[in-house]
Amino acid sequence: MIVVEEDKKRPLPTPPTTTAGTVSTYSDPASSTLPSSSAPSSDWPAPPPYTPSDPASSSALNISSSSPGPSEPTQAPQAAHDTSVDLLDGDPSEYSAGPSVPVVVDPIPTLPRQNHLRIHRDGQPVSETLVLDPSLPAPPGTAQKNLELSTRAGPVLARVYIVEARDLKRRVELSATSESGPVKLEIAACPRTCRLGIIVGSRSGPCSVSLPDHFTGPLTVHTTHGYVTLGASLQARCRTFEESATVRSYWVGEWSGDGDELRAFQQGEWEGDMCDVTTYSGPVRVGYWEGISTVERVVGGIFKKLFG
Repeated sequence: MIVVEEDKKRPLPTPPTTTAGTVSTYSDPASSTLPSSSAPSSDWPAPPPYTPSDPASSSALNISSSSPGPSEPTQAPQAAHDTSVDLLDGDPSEYSAGPSVPVVVDPIPTLPRQNHLRIHRDGQPVSETLVLDPSLPAPPGTAQKNLELSTRAGPVLARVYIVEARDLKRRVELSATSESGPVKLEIAACPRTCRLGIIVGSRSGPCSVSLPDHFTGPLTVHTTHGYVTLGASLQARCRTFEESATVRSYWVGEWSGDGDELRAFQQGEWEGDMCDVTTYSGPVRVGYWEGISTVERVVGGIFKKLFG
């Protein structure tokens, strides 16, 4: 664009002014001095004047004057409740499984395998970790049971690992007794095909038994002065048959409901698992084997580093 001297003298255009409801158009002072016939024409029509709309009459908003607050969200339709598929409908004890049974797989220690082993001590404790192989033949004059542990005075503490044995025809019999002292028997490993016959007793002292997770059969506890405690997981799988001042009788594991198992046990014909715990004075605790405790692992590791 070329600016000449005449353009410098021309006054600046006045800015447009807008009032409510009207729109001003731009006017050039130079063009007002020209004749009307020489004024340039425009093909664009002038825009209509702005008219503000009434919000109350707007169709885009539909707000009721009676509900000034926000409208409540609409809920999706729900199907009718079917009680036939509701597991909690009825007696909840039929569907409650309780705490889960702990499944612990500990490595079997590298120890000599034993069978028909008898350990008896007078006035000394018995503390053993044993690996039991029921398939090993019994030498002449050995114990009739697979494992017998006893002492006259002192504790009996035993942890037993039972290995797999083919064509096992009879129960694996275990006993741990003390005339004066606590008794603790832990079945740390046992094949599911192995049936157990466990006897634990003390004349004066507490008794504790840790069963494998697949134990199925009668559990009988005899105590005169002491209380009986069952582990939470074991208690969830127990059915009480008898509870008196001196005897507690339970069934652990699966139960057919017709009573054939109990009748077979009472008649001496039961060939499955069984456990009998007896103490005259002392508490009794029975539960599932839950693995070696962290404290025992730490202490055992320290002693192994110190003494090899």
